Order: sequence, then C-alpha cells, then structure tokens
Amino acid sequence: MKELAIKVAEILKLDYCGIDVLFGKNGPVICEVNSNAFFYAFENATKINVAEKYAGYIIKKTAQ
Repeated sequence: MKELAIKVAEILKLDYCGIDVLFGKNGPVICEVNSNAFFYAFENATKINVAEKYAGYIIKKTAQ
C-alpha cells in the first residue's frame, strides 16, 4: 500500500495528499486522491503527529 500511495503521489506531483484505497477482487484500487487531506483519524489510529512531520518536511524543503 505504501509503495502504491507513493507512486500515485509522484504521478500527480503532490508532496502531501490523502489516498483512499479500496480492496478489489484483483487487489488494491485507488478510489480517490485528496490534495487537502485531513489527518485526524490517521493520527488517532497511528499516534503519529502528522502536522509536526509535515511542518518539518516543509522547513526542510524550503531550506534547500
């Protein structure tokens, strides 16, 4: 799933997005891609502070 999500984001040239994946008969299927994704549910499930990680990413990218 991670590799599929990264490939989709790269194809769409998105640094940050939410990718909805469904499980089809022949494997995973991309349902939709949100360029302005919310991360509340993800943070609750993973205990990862997405806002902090994304802010660090932006600072790193702009410092280059």
